[in-house]
Amino acid sequence: MDSKTYIFHEDDNLALCPVLQFLALAFADDAFEAPNLKSPEHIFQLKVEHPRESLQLRWKDSMLETPIFRRAVRTPSGIRTSINKALTYDSFYTYLKRLGRSTGFPQILTSYKQLCEGGIEKKFQDFRGVIVKQCA
Repeated sequence: MDSKTYIFHEDDNLALCPVLQFLALAFADDAFEAPNLKSPEHIFQLKVEHPRESLQLRWKDSMLETPIFRRAVRTPSGIRTSINKALTYDSFYTYLKRLGRSTGFPQILTSYKQLCEGGIEKKFQDFRGVIVKQCA
């Protein structure tokens, strides 16, 4: 299997930072290969050796075929996140429209509007707190 490399970098606005979003989802899925990498705090305990300016965090083999963004599915015990069904753009857009209507937004929400108005920042507030402590 050919492996793909994606290079992301932090954005100054943590609500728009793709690195934080992917890390939060990876922690929720326990996706990292390193057995001692279980929470955001552990990231900041890792050392980056000079002259490198980055670390490569490997996924567990069992997670390589798992979609990062997954559908909600109905199970006998309620609504759950699917293990293997990818979230399609159409489904995501439908959820955003429903969220906008239920919260009283006059316009239809879009993923851009959600990001820019702080929706993602609220979702990853715990992780942001760790980042802020490290940068202070």
